Order: sequence, then structure tokens, then C-alpha cells
Amino acid sequence: MAKKVAGKTDERRPLLELISSMAAERSETMRRLQAMLALPRPKEEWRGIMAVPPGSLLEKILGDFRRNTDIPLELPFFVVFALLAGFLLHAGVHVVVRGGDMDTADDDHVDPDIWLLLLASSGSSKSLTFKKILKAADPRVRDSTFGLDGIQSAAAFYEILKEHNKKLAVRDEFGEMYKQLGPDGKLNGVRDMLLRI
Repeated sequence: MAKKVAGKTDERRPLLELISSMAAERSETMRRLQAMLALPRPKEEWRGIMAVPPGSLLEKILGDFRRNTDIPLELPFFVVFALLAGFLLHAGVHVVVRGGDMDTADDDHVDPDIWLLLLASSGSSKSLTFKKILKAADPRVRDSTFGLDGIQSAAAFYEILKEHNKKLAVRDEFGEMYKQLGPDGKLNGVRDMLLRI
């Protein structure tokens, strides 16, 4: 339940209370997080702005979308995030974690192989947002993506993943593909593989 603060309802108050109750001893990180969440924010400011580096290409893209469209900024934010991850994955970039394996003290590496599922109501410009950003992207970014549309069998699904390993897989209308993953669908058998990746 939101509390009233100086005549205004503060929707962030329950989150602050949850954070406070999570840690018996407040670390410096927790104090900074609380201070950041407690900062007043103009009503018109997008909630994800705190994750956007000032002066970055991401800030420019989001600014363009804000000024020229009514598309929710979460869409271009995560499209850019996914394209960057796909580009880095295709380029072989990874983070080395020294002594990452606790048993052997060997180094581990973390690939930018993220899974994102952007859900929004029909007509919210998911496809348009992706196409506009991809079209404006560097050719190397475009080359690091491939589509999963139109796949008619589990064998075709495996082949396209094998052919485009270490790239960003993009599927428009994921709900349609999800239906095909069921026991009676054309992609039956792919579901188990997806759960193991």
C-alpha cells in the first residue's frame, strides 16, 4: 500500500521498506540504492532512465523515440540491449571471471547470450521499433542477427540454430511459435532443447 508523503502518494515507499527489511546490516550499497530510489523524479520522466548512460548512443536513440513517437521506451531500450548482446556474442566477446570455478580455481567466461521476450499489446509497435533500429544499425550488427520466422519443423529449427550459432535469434509473433512448441505442434521436441540451452 502506498503511503502519503507531504500530501502526495509515494508509490515507491513499499519497495524502500522491502529493501530495508532485507538486510539486517545496511551496507554502503544498500544505502546508495535506497538514496537513489528515494530521489524525487518528475512524473514525465521514464522509469528506466537510471539505466541509461548519459551521452551514450542508447540515450540518443531513446531521445529520438521520445521526441518523435509515442512508443513505450522499454521497447527501444531492450531492442538496443538485445542487438548489442547479439553483436558481442557474434564477435566472440566474453567476460573472464578469474577463479570462477570454485572446485578447480579455473577461469570461467560469461558470454552475452541473454534471453529477452518483449511482450506488449498488439499495435504497440514492437516490430516497427526493431526494424527501425536494425535498419539504422551498423551492418555488422545486422549481420549478427537472424530470424526464426517461418520455421516449419523441429529439424529446420535445429538447422537454423546450427547455421547461425553465436548470433541473435529474433522471432516476431512469439505467441504463434509458442503454440507450435506444444505436444501437437510442428516444433514439438524443440521445447525440451530450449529449456536446456
